[in-house]
Amino acid sequence: MRTFWVILLLVVISITSSCFIDGSFRGLYSYYEVTKSEYPNFIQKPGADLCELTSDDSIIVYKINGSELKNCLRSEPKSLVYFWDPNCGAPFCVPPNFAQEYSTEKI
Repeated sequence: MRTFWVILLLVVISITSSCFIDGSFRGLYSYYEVTKSEYPNFIQKPGADLCELTSDDSIIVYKINGSELKNCLRSEPKSLVYFWDPNCGAPFCVPPNFAQEYSTEKI
């Protein structure tokens, strides 16, 4: 009988102290539809050749795929590909402006 209560107590403790997930599972595309409707020019498919795009002060996110990116990287002697997550809190996650400053200094 004592074994039953010990097992029951362990089950109750494990259920009440287990992890839970707070948030959505929408991932990379979490706000894509909202952004597309509220800021239609923010995310664009490059009209010209992707490799010919130049950096300017406008804030535009270009929607490309991995094959397009790989083709452009082949023609460049040095490249930096930065994967960014706005909710990353780990010490190795740096804001995009830091990555831009680093790459600007190294050019």
